Amino acid sequence: MKIKYAVPVIAIALALSACTPPKEAAKAPTSSTSSTTTPYTASTNDTTHPEDVETTEPDVSIPTTFKVGETAIMGDWNVSVTKVTKPTARQVKTWNMFNDPARKGYQYVMADYSAKYTGTERTGNTMFDLRWSFGGTDGQVYDPASVVTPKDKVNAPSEARPGGTVKQQVIFEVPVKAIKGGVVSVESGLVDSTYADFKF
Repeated sequence: MKIKYAVPVIAIALALSACTPPKEAAKAPTSSTSSTTTPYTASTNDTTHPEDVETTEPDVSIPTTFKVGETAIMGDWNVSVTKVTKPTARQVKTWNMFNDPARKGYQYVMADYSAKYTGTERTGNTMFDLRWSFGGTDGQVYDPASVVTPKDKVNAPSEARPGGTVKQQVIFEVPVKAIKGGVVSVESGLVDSTYADFKF
């Protein structure tokens, strides 16, 4: 008698993703009518201390293909980081009274992004399809922080039908010294993973 063993589909997907390194996303053609983006600037109200400010060159140089405002073609999504800012402690608190300030020596970095759904399924959801991180110049990778952003506050949609566009935000808590020269990264897919690093 033969005994059949059922292997969960998710286990197969994870195993395949572990064996296949992600590939870099293709860059979408630049539109001549594209709007200018807000440059990354440090606010005078930042809650950092003088001794925390990095004055030397970053330890790690991260090569990138994408700049803020450019579009990466990533599977079922065309993704663009439209703005990167460093919100102050006061701003973060106004978004939600339960938001904590960044730890000493750290700073919040927030990326606004736009994602157009180009898939064939009935709907796509950026919350499940896209994975965000921040690559610091200290060589570390930082996951999104548990902070309510302005888009969260107004319940901005993360789901779209084919041809629809999602406009959302993602925020990270990063050591002050690792921000300059860092990148905002996004990855899509499990088996055939695609990534894009955005320089700001």
